[in-house]
Amino acid sequence: MNFAATDDFSAKFIYRVIRRRAPMFAVVFALLFSIIAVAQYLFVRHGVYKSAQLQSQQWADEVAAEIAYNDKWDLMAYRRSEDIEAPHVFTFTSDGIVIETTGFIPGLIGRAKLLDDSIFTEPKTVTVAETGETWREYAIKVRGGIVALGIWNPQDVNAPDELLKSAAHEFGSTIEDAVKVHTRQISAQVDYAIIDDSGNLLSEVDWFPLKVEPSSISELAKSRGLIQRGGKSYLLVSKSILDPRGNDVGTIIVPKEVTGEEHVIRQHIVFNAIATLASWLAALVVVVVFLAVEDWRHRPQAASLEDALKNGESQSVEFKRGLPDKTLAMAIAAFANTNSGTIFLGVDNDCQVVGIDCDSPTRKDEELKRLRQITAEKIKPAISVTADFITYEGKVVLRIFVPRSEQPLCFVDHEIYVREQSASMKATPEQVERIVAKFYG
Repeated sequence: MNFAATDDFSAKFIYRVIRRRAPMFAVVFALLFSIIAVAQYLFVRHGVYKSAQLQSQQWADEVAAEIAYNDKWDLMAYRRSEDIEAPHVFTFTSDGIVIETTGFIPGLIGRAKLLDDSIFTEPKTVTVAETGETWREYAIKVRGGIVALGIWNPQDVNAPDELLKSAAHEFGSTIEDAVKVHTRQISAQVDYAIIDDSGNLLSEVDWFPLKVEPSSISELAKSRGLIQRGGKSYLLVSKSILDPRGNDVGTIIVPKEVTGEEHVIRQHIVFNAIATLASWLAALVVVVVFLAVEDWRHRPQAASLEDALKNGESQSVEFKRGLPDKTLAMAIAAFANTNSGTIFLGVDNDCQVVGIDCDSPTRKDEELKRLRQITAEKIKPAISVTADFITYEGKVVLRIFVPRSEQPLCFVDHEIYVREQSASMKATPEQVERIVAKFYG
C-alpha cells in the first residue's frame, strides 16, 4: 500500500473541503462568536447585579434585626448601633413616616411634607406618634421650597430655639443656596431636610421626621432594575418590617450604588462589540477573498501551449500557421460569439510548432499592432483580447486569448461567425437565435 499517496490524497481532500466551505466556516465562526459574546455579557451582568442584590439584601436583614420591631418602635438601640454597614438606608413606617435616611440620595424620595406646618413662625415641640420621639422643629421658606430644621431630644440641648434659628440663616434665600450648604456649616445637634415645591426631598441629614406618601414608598419598593439619581446608578432592595403577628408595619429600602459596576459592564459591552465586529469583518474578508478566488478559478483562462499540443484543436483551441487579417478576425469573432478560446499562431493543424517571423521586438510590436487593429476595426463591436509571445523549442508562437464578448453578437463585415467544434464558420439563423437566447437567459 502506498501510504504516501494516501496521505497526499487525504491532505488534498481536506484542503478542497476547507477551501469550498471556507465562507460557511467563517460565517459560522462569526455567528458563534457573536452568540458567545452576548452570552458572556448576560452572564457577567447577571453575576454583577446578583452579587449587588445579595449584598443589599444582607444589609436590609441587618437593619431589620437591629430595629427588632415588637409591637412598638423602640429606636434607641438602633440609633446607637454600630453594626449597620449599609452606606445607604431608607426606613419608613407603613403610613409614610421617615424613620431613617442614612447616606441620603437626592431625588430618591418624592412627595414628602412636614408633620406639622405650624413650625414656620416659631420653633415648636413635635412628638412623632408612631415612634414616640420628641423634636424641637423650625422651618423657613426659601424661593423654590422649604428648609426644615430639628433637634432630637431638645431637653438635652442648651437654648435649642436659638440654635435652630442660627442654623436657618445658613441656608440663604433660594433652594439652590440651601442645597449647597455643607453639614459642617450646621451644628451636629441640628438635623435638617430640604424639600422643593414639588415635594422632592433634595437633602436630609440623619432622620429628620417627615411624612411621605405611602404610595410613593410602595412604588420605590417595587422598583426593578436600575435607577439613576444624580448621575449615579443604584440597585434597590426592599424589605418589609413585620410585627409579631406578621402584619406589615414598615419598609426598609437599601440602595446599592453600582456606578462602578455599570462602567465595567459598559466597557465589557464595547470590547465585545469591537471583537464581534472584527469577527464579522474577518468573515466578510474570507467570503470576499473566496468569491474572488473562485471567480478567478472559474474565469476562462488562456490555454497553455503544452496542453494545446497534447490535446489538439477543440471547441476552445485553434492552431494556425499564420492568418491574414480577415481570417484572423473571423476566428476571433467566432470565439467571442460562442465561448472563450485560445488561438495559437505559429502551430499547424498537425500540432507541429512552426513559429512566426517575430524574432525581433520590432516585429512583435508590429504583430500586436495588427491584432489591435483587427479587434478594433474589423470586428464590431470592438472586443478586447490578450496576447503574448511564447518561445517553444527556439520558435516564436503568438498566443491570443479571446474571452466571450460582453455583447450578444460580434460581426465581421456584417457576418456572424461561431465556433463549431474545431472550426469557425458562419452562423445559421437557428444558431444566432440560440446564442441570443443563451446570452439573455
